[in-house]
Amino acid sequence: MTFTADYKKLAEGIYNILLDMESKGDDTYLGALAFGMLPAPIMQMAEDQFLDKLASENLQRQGYTVIGEPHLFAESKRVIKKKHLSEFNHRLGLALYRVASDVGLMVV
Repeated sequence: MTFTADYKKLAEGIYNILLDMESKGDDTYLGALAFGMLPAPIMQMAEDQFLDKLASENLQRQGYTVIGEPHLFAESKRVIKKKHLSEFNHRLGLALYRVASDVGLMVV
């Protein structure tokens, strides 16, 4: 199984979420990003979406549905997580740092 993702678009979306949070008075994650720390809850949300999407597509290619085969969905997510998640997180993290750097946010 191969996957592709537009990491720049994902990172820009995450950055916009952080800007929105800052506009509402919560600059915790934006401040952390400025010092090179990835916001764990936001990265977890992206990771969950990534796993759900890939596992669902994987089942559909095999002729199953997520609702009809929840145990296969869970197993598919486990396999994808083991094989692909570190690469996804690495690429997304680099893209997020790049976006932050492009707007002059990075302190480090």
